[in-house]
Amino acid sequence: MPPQTSDEPITARSFTVGTGTVGSSARYTAVAEWPTEPLVTGASAGTITEILVDSGGEVTSGDVLYSVGLRPVVIAEGTVPAFRDLQSGDRGADVAQLQKMLVELGHLTATPDGVFGAGTTTAVRRWQGDVGVSRTGVVQQGDLVFAEALPARVVLADEVEVGSRIEPGTTVALSVAEVPEVTIPLGQDQRAYGALTGTPVVVEFEDQAWEAVVGEAVTTDTGESSLTLTAPDGGPVCGADCADLPFTVDALRLGATVVIEPEVDGPLVPVSALITGPDGTVSVRTEDGRTVPVSILGSDGARAVVEGLDVGTVILLHGEDGATTDQPTQVDPAAEQ
Repeated sequence: MPPQTSDEPITARSFTVGTGTVGSSARYTAVAEWPTEPLVTGASAGTITEILVDSGGEVTSGDVLYSVGLRPVVIAEGTVPAFRDLQSGDRGADVAQLQKMLVELGHLTATPDGVFGAGTTTAVRRWQGDVGVSRTGVVQQGDLVFAEALPARVVLADEVEVGSRIEPGTTVALSVAEVPEVTIPLGQDQRAYGALTGTPVVVEFEDQAWEAVVGEAVTTDTGESSLTLTAPDGGPVCGADCADLPFTVDALRLGATVVIEPEVDGPLVPVSALITGPDGTVSVRTEDGRTVPVSILGSDGARAVVEGLDVGTVILLHGEDGATTDQPTQVDPAAEQ
């Protein structure tokens, strides 16, 4: 709408400078997700009859993960996958991995040497008694699965559930990262906020809060966009408190406040009192006719906190579209805070 014209003079209103705070922020829902990667593959074919590990729980060498055909499947540490039955007379790295587990469980005292001898046979029988299978001294191919490093936090693969059938070579368990990745998913109308890289964010969960910053905007092949979050030093958002977050296979919802304009305190004036000169300098005009240069420290679009102006100074506001007033406007500084 073009400015209205009038032969009547425009009367400026007055405003008494008080103190206050300006700033702006936006509320979002952030999500914490724990990355996973394949940990072990199964070595037996059959139907899953029982799940014996909690999702996201920590497992160590000798723990039972699940059962196939009512026979328990135990996890142990090693880089060689289970590929054969192990029995007296066998030699190899897989035998040494079995022996290492037996030592850790207290069934074998000898140093693992990769030779399946009489001592190992006796130790296997003791272990078989503990897990509830026949004490044959022979470890069937499907009785063990090997992971490169234990202990580990794990989730079972989607295919591993009671009643499902698995085959040798199937990924049966995945390791879970110790700390979650935190992101803010963005809707179609929020993609412009990718420009907020480096912006401060406060992330909350229940009674905990962490300072964070926006890392980068990420768009997937399916068109979904999100902002990654990190701690100010680049570490995980939850820092030393990550272990306190309840693990969930699905995303954990968190509160997030994105600080678009940091809060700043000081002399507070309406934006309509600011005069910008051709050289970009900003000033205000006082009631007694003086022009006072100021620096804008922060603004919320309607009000600005400035430097260079004393609290209590009466300044002029400039009418809009020829608006006039005969009465000066006095604003209680406390009301502006």
